[in-house]
Amino acid sequence: MAVTQANSCIRGLVLSLVLSAALGASASAAPGNLFSFGSNDWGQLGDGSQTNRSLPVAVLGSGGPLSSIVQVACGGYHAVALAADGSVWTWGQNGYGQLGLGGTGAPATQATQVHGVGGGGFLTDVVQVAAGWAFSVALRRDGTVVTWGIGSQGQLGDGGTANQSAPVVVNGIGGTGTLGDVVAIACGEFHVIALRADGTVVSWGQDSYGVLGDGGSANRSFPVSVLGLGGPATAVAASSVHSMALMNDHTVKTWGYGLHGELGNGSASNSMSPVQVLAVGGSGMLSNVTAIFGGLTHCLALLGDGTMVAWGTNSAGQLGDNSSTDRSTPVPVQAVGGGGHLASVVGIAAGSSHSLALLRDGTAVAWGAASSGQLGDGQGSNRLVPVVVQQVGGGGALSSLSHVSSGPSSNSSIALAATYRAVDHAVGNDGLSRILYWAPGAGSNSIRIDTLAASGQTKSTVATFDPPAGTPRPIDMVLADTDLILLFADSAGSLVSVAVLPESGGSLVRTLPTPIPSGFEAMNLDHMGPLPILWMRVPGAGGNVSACTIPGIAKGFTLELGPVETLDNPLPNPVLGWRGAVGRMGSGGVKAVLYNTYQASGSGPCCLASYTSATTWSAIPFGAPGVGTDFCLGTFNHA
Repeated sequence: MAVTQANSCIRGLVLSLVLSAALGASASAAPGNLFSFGSNDWGQLGDGSQTNRSLPVAVLGSGGPLSSIVQVACGGYHAVALAADGSVWTWGQNGYGQLGLGGTGAPATQATQVHGVGGGGFLTDVVQVAAGWAFSVALRRDGTVVTWGIGSQGQLGDGGTANQSAPVVVNGIGGTGTLGDVVAIACGEFHVIALRADGTVVSWGQDSYGVLGDGGSANRSFPVSVLGLGGPATAVAASSVHSMALMNDHTVKTWGYGLHGELGNGSASNSMSPVQVLAVGGSGMLSNVTAIFGGLTHCLALLGDGTMVAWGTNSAGQLGDNSSTDRSTPVPVQAVGGGGHLASVVGIAAGSSHSLALLRDGTAVAWGAASSGQLGDGQGSNRLVPVVVQQVGGGGALSSLSHVSSGPSSNSSIALAATYRAVDHAVGNDGLSRILYWAPGAGSNSIRIDTLAASGQTKSTVATFDPPAGTPRPIDMVLADTDLILLFADSAGSLVSVAVLPESGGSLVRTLPTPIPSGFEAMNLDHMGPLPILWMRVPGAGGNVSACTIPGIAKGFTLELGPVETLDNPLPNPVLGWRGAVGRMGSGGVKAVLYNTYQASGSGPCCLASYTSATTWSAIPFGAPGVGTDFCLGTFNHA
């Protein structure tokens, strides 16, 4: 993994959010179009009609299909989209001002641009959007948050309960000043939850069943702190009347309404404070979680191995376990057609009573309620296991996708056509960042490399190309001397290939796929010595970490792999919390460093462990000599 120095681990999350949303998409060579399906009684599909659709249709703007979109969110009867230039577009119901047009009235059946704060000009510099039942939320580049729409439960966070038809700024904690340092937002039906750069979480709006997590049950028209999380969070999500936080150890905590098992802790009761989501089967904690999403009364979690689990209400089959039985602990989502586990998942979303998953090949699947066509399979029958979302007009899978969306109040779904997202970056001796982008499922030029000046203001695209055949997934990028070396793998991580791009502007070299040793999957690439190092692991808990050198980058257009050195167990616990390895060969006896989770600097042992000549793993204090802050994940999130 290429790393860059940062003052704290959590700051890497901020960088990822800002650059993947604002930078990655704004320079995209293939603008993002939206395809919607499902309920459309208020024009929330944006296709110019108010007719439900069981097959995808294009979302329209004033000049044809809406384009250059990088993220989208679904409210109850409206939708909100973020464009590459930081502008925001909405469509659907507007009875409460949730479209942000400076007034209320008839629904908009095509996308319209959101006005600026107070109604003047247009809203800009936005990096993420979210939507509740009849209100909208936008996170701005400076870490502040604006809202508009219905405010009767305090969900706008501006200190009042009046509706607002143009964006207003969310107040600070306790109602004083302006809320800042926000890095992620999520909406329930009538409440908002926000993650801050230090890993703390705040919320506001309706507080039925303790959904705000502040220990009370009173509605809040300004942000309050969520209590009892027990550590920093790295992501947040919200369902109708309960909330979720992904913790820095890759476990999940929930709070609020739980009578249908929504809290995932094995009970059917509410909780005013965060509780731990249990593992599949109810023994131990759910771990190795990389993403979370909430529906109306059910929850989804994406795991590090590309599978996913679900829990909560299952009356329409929205858990995807081939049953309609509610679950108070997670169950695996089954594969398309039933049986086995759904695999190669890279994105998740949940609606009122249905669920969606984006697969690594750029297609999407859906399951659960289908009465409005929200599964996109051209049928109207509920599905207990995933089905493939069809292309416009039917007859095959909708493909080249990079994002799927719905919302806790929504019976609609939206899919975003392939846009580039940041995978990794490396910093050269010239001070320029090289940023690796990937558009999964794109038909051509799915890989792009940009340079970014240290100021963050000057960027240029230096290369676009296709991955080596048979290995479409970019894993890592390192800068070795005067070459950029990119590591690619197949979906299982058992085949790897390399692309070498000379910094001097020479020709790109791509190798043929090469099998790695049996039983391993590729982790990342490193270049600490004279030769690149390929790091591998045995999948699953307790898997060994191994490494081999690559003495021949393109010898005969195949990779030449050196002898494998296996680093013995036991790995540090929790095993599944560790995210990768970075070589530190020969430095003070340290052969390898594992990093795991985002954690602020100066807070004791950091997100590191080392493997020494004594064949033991041990924690490394933050800032230890020879280690520094560069291993603390000041990097882009992997796709």
